[in-house]
Amino acid sequence: VEGAQTLDYVSTGSLVVRGRDRGHEVVRFSLASRQEASALCHCVNEVVRLRKEGKDAAAIPPPPHKRPTHRCSRCGRALRRHVEVCPHCIDRRRLVVRLLSYIAPYKWLAVSGLALTLAMTGLQLVPPYLTKMLVDDVIQRGDVGLLKVIIVLMVGTYLGRAVVATFRTYVMRWLGNQVQFDLRVHVFDHLQLLHLSYYNQKQTGQIMSRVTSDLQRLQSFISEGFQEVLVNLVTMVLIAFILLALEPTLFLLALAPVPVIVVSTVIFGQRIHLLYHRIWRRMGAVSAILADTIPGIRVVKSFAQERRESDRFASQSA
Repeated sequence: VEGAQTLDYVSTGSLVVRGRDRGHEVVRFSLASRQEASALCHCVNEVVRLRKEGKDAAAIPPPPHKRPTHRCSRCGRALRRHVEVCPHCIDRRRLVVRLLSYIAPYKWLAVSGLALTLAMTGLQLVPPYLTKMLVDDVIQRGDVGLLKVIIVLMVGTYLGRAVVATFRTYVMRWLGNQVQFDLRVHVFDHLQLLHLSYYNQKQTGQIMSRVTSDLQRLQSFISEGFQEVLVNLVTMVLIAFILLALEPTLFLLALAPVPVIVVSTVIFGQRIHLLYHRIWRRMGAVSAILADTIPGIRVVKSFAQERRESDRFASQSA
């Protein structure tokens, strides 16, 4: 071995060890592992140098370069400016559990909302079954006496679903507002304890966007999003049991598009997740411009910077 070097490509790199006649590519690495590869290359070159000088290569000095400080300590990915949390290393399950812990003080209200949600889900499955009875028993067999029963049950089902939906909406909105209030107070209290360096790195509008619009999205997830996911899961399970009990062949046919739906949902979810992050950052930038420009409008007008601020706002809003 005569030495080593790293070669950088578009999105990867390689570590090449040079021999007497040619070089050998020994490993490929991603750009996140560039520092480790450079450190290994440094060690190889130091061993070769010390061997040529006839010295002991047991104690090799550390490489002169260090890993950039603004990188994740676990995966090595570069972090965005003024961001200390790596989105790839977040334990999302613990994050959801921590978010749902704000519901604990209102657990009975949450249980009531969940019960109303399940009741509404069950009522949504009654009209299709009544329609089946209407077609099979009334129209085909001519059982006119059953028609009145089906009409009464259909009207009662829709009225019951409307009443349950009204109470559920009220309960879940009240729960969401209470959780949003607790979150907002907790975030504001936390902002009071942060160092001044944090406010030097962040724009005022971005902080205001975190306290207002971002918490509004969390409130929507707790009061509506989580419940909707649960409703959809329960609905699919109930429909599967009903189809399996009534017609197993129809149940198998209904399962045919499931793999396509799952794959498309995963692909769409990954793409829309990145798009939503871009939109949220853009909205934070717009809020930052508004928070800086409107309170400082006297300074803007004093230096005749109206056109510049308008162009900034238009570029961020586009």
